[in-house]
Amino acid sequence: MKKIMIVILLGLFFVSCKEGDTSTNPPAFSDDYFPSHIGYTLGYQLDSIAQSGIPVKIGNRFTTVTKDTLIAGTPYRIFSDSIVINNVTSRGQSFVRSSSAGVYYFIDTSGLSLVVPDSLRRLMLIDREVTALSYPLTIGRSWAPFRLTFLNIPIIDFTALVEAEEKIQINANNTNYNFDAKRIGYRLKLFIPDLTMTGNVINLEFNAKGWFVKGIGLVKLEGNSSIIGFFNGGDINISDTTSVLSQKLISFK
Repeated sequence: MKKIMIVILLGLFFVSCKEGDTSTNPPAFSDDYFPSHIGYTLGYQLDSIAQSGIPVKIGNRFTTVTKDTLIAGTPYRIFSDSIVINNVTSRGQSFVRSSSAGVYYFIDTSGLSLVVPDSLRRLMLIDREVTALSYPLTIGRSWAPFRLTFLNIPIIDFTALVEAEEKIQINANNTNYNFDAKRIGYRLKLFIPDLTMTGNVINLEFNAKGWFVKGIGLVKLEGNSSIIGFFNGGDINISDTTSVLSQKLISFK
């Protein structure tokens, strides 16, 4: 059973410095922390953070809003990603919808039917979306972006908290900006109980922080590689609990 649950989890698919003379006040943008108009493109530098705290560049990520689609009658916009590491490009896509209530990533759980019999699926409760943002982004607001339970046991417990509003300096489009950003802390707890009575329990916690700016969106994401991969439409790689990654905005248009 434990192996089945790990397969399920791996199969989830989504989706302050002092101002210098060269700094520029941010331009006037719309009051939207996650723009999703078709054609909008964001570029990020990807860094690996060593234990010393020093970032080392490992590649770049570019995401573009390409078109509309329907999934089970619900409208989403497709965010197409390309990640370049060591001159090798990998591509993917996420399905995102936004409203006055928040921003939601679709999760494809169709793979469950391949590994979990119907008798067990009825004992599972799994969200179909990840709530990346829940409006309004007032300080202290919290929500549960995603949950997965089995026999009423929380397997994935994902929480978010608007921690602060703070200045963040970003060099994008060859210009230094000082943005007012909302900092959101994300915490994902993964628990797989000892259903086989062998004493092998998985109990892990992953943390990350995201900085969101009105009219631009996510300008920085930093934390454990597992939770960042979950946000970027990838898998939960529970084999790596220590790697820290950062993605920081370098372009937007």
